[in-house]
Amino acid sequence: MNVSIAIVPMAIKDIKKKKMNILFLTQSFAVGGVPMITVKLANEFSRRNHNVTIVAFENIKGETVRNLISKEVKSYVLSGTKCNSNNIGLMHEILTANKIKVVINQRGLNPILLKTAYRASKGLGVKFISIYHSAPDMNGRLQSVDIKLAKPTNTFLKTIYKCQRKIYQKITAASMRWNYRHSDLFIVLSPSFIPKFISYTQIKDHSKLISLTNPVTLDATGFSYKQENKSKEIIFVGRLDFYSKRVSRIINTWELIEGKYPDWKLTIIGDGPDRKSLEKLSEEKKLKHISFEGFQNPIEYYKRASILILTSEFEGFPLVLAESMSFGVIPAVYGSFSSVYDIITDNVNGVIIPYQQKGYDATSMANRIIEIISNKTKQRLMAEAAIKESKNFSMDIIYRKWEQILSKLAN
Repeated sequence: MNVSIAIVPMAIKDIKKKKMNILFLTQSFAVGGVPMITVKLANEFSRRNHNVTIVAFENIKGETVRNLISKEVKSYVLSGTKCNSNNIGLMHEILTANKIKVVINQRGLNPILLKTAYRASKGLGVKFISIYHSAPDMNGRLQSVDIKLAKPTNTFLKTIYKCQRKIYQKITAASMRWNYRHSDLFIVLSPSFIPKFISYTQIKDHSKLISLTNPVTLDATGFSYKQENKSKEIIFVGRLDFYSKRVSRIINTWELIEGKYPDWKLTIIGDGPDRKSLEKLSEEKKLKHISFEGFQNPIEYYKRASILILTSEFEGFPLVLAESMSFGVIPAVYGSFSSVYDIITDNVNGVIIPYQQKGYDATSMANRIIEIISNKTKQRLMAEAAIKESKNFSMDIIYRKWEQILSKLAN
């Protein structure tokens, strides 16, 4: 269990504000969306004069986001994702020593994190907020079964897969219900997710259910959009996995663009289990202007790229959209998740290809991207509109909403 302790400097204007002792729960500090959001929010809460602690359950080897934690924020790692006496005891010590009054559970699906903190908090008067970072009716486990169902197979196997999906669905719904019932507030990332959550979990009392999106975690301060500084480049930023991201769709789309615009290029930023198969697919299609960059800090790519493409089968609220838009990158997105409409207005600050039951249409996406590529005026206007929209997801604006939530909880 590792701790860093420091005195939090207090700005003069904040002296009269009552500080709150807040603890963030996350599964690990592994490089990824939820751990990054956790660290950025924790740092901001600390900067705004709260006492902040982060507890992770898994000790991850290799590269992590833990080095990004402010020195004023205390951090701990428990002994694995287990709700056992050891973790409950450690958690009780942390809650007591830091006089925690609010726990923000960043894993609104897996009940182990909240259950551990909940049992450790008996008699301490702690309030709990849980957050679900994906669409309520879809996750990787359900998607894996849907992929099997979509493939030709015999009736017996289809029946097995359908039963398997129902079981997973019931387990998922039950886990979310448990987290909801044992939280004082439960957050989903989009207003469109509220009816989905109610329908999926079948909760009767939904008075604790609210929506709040995540903030942009990359700082675009100092960036000034100039069209002449943008390169003829389309980018993808994210994990290279089939279940959610479906990067093969991007390669199929790029195949329809590359021959018409040989002075443009596609850059894939990210890594994952499907990288080799995607590189092989690119070679088989004999694509010349495509580059696989691996895991990189995306800021320099955002500064120079013109278009970002995202063709996921499902998402929660992908931060890559608002992040890239803040640097004047125009998003072209497959509308497989309802929250995309919270940030993108089609043909104004980006492009949305409507979701279709029959599947993703690479030709439709390629044609919409070509419309942007071939029209410089449209490119400039959409990039400027994207920058303007991204400001609604700044850390400052999202933090103010968090303050309202914490104030409501305290009262």
